Amino acid sequence: MDYIDVKLSGENTPKIIAKLLENNLKNACKSLVFLFIGSDGNIGDSLAPLCGTILNLKEDGIFCYGDLKCPITAKEAPFVAEFIKNAHPESVVAVIDAAVGRKEDLGLIKVQNCGIKPGLGVNKNLPMVGDFSIIGILGEKTYDKSVFTVGRLGTVYEMAKNIAKGIQIFVQNNKKRLYREELA
Repeated sequence: MDYIDVKLSGENTPKIIAKLLENNLKNACKSLVFLFIGSDGNIGDSLAPLCGTILNLKEDGIFCYGDLKCPITAKEAPFVAEFIKNAHPESVVAVIDAAVGRKEDLGLIKVQNCGIKPGLGVNKNLPMVGDFSIIGILGEKTYDKSVFTVGRLGTVYEMAKNIAKGIQIFVQNNKKRLYREELA
């Protein structure tokens, strides 16, 4: 698994995320699906639905699932992934989710050229979803994996804003190419 770490905040964080998306998704097929996994019932787990809400993307050839109004939890993710596979069979699926990690990794955004196993940090054993992923490390991995805790909503919001902006920059920079491929 190849991945690149990006710092939570910084002037160039969204541009770096956009560039990583560009490098990994430039050969994407006819459409692109963003799957935002999480729950608004826990601050740490709200990263992806918050990101989906901020992004609120409506572009040809690009589909988004999961936001604060209609969150997709880790348990629901495999069913939604199956729906996406049937509804968008030639699509690349980029999954966005919050994660737990080592203390020194808190605040990192990991851009990976593989899917994820949602809920792994809280002892869920669910199948892999997605082709590509962006995860934000917001909680410290502990022995008691039953709870995902994070200190501040501001941290989650800042990370969601940077991820959403990175996706938005990527889409704007590739709008013509993505639209052309959709028409082909």
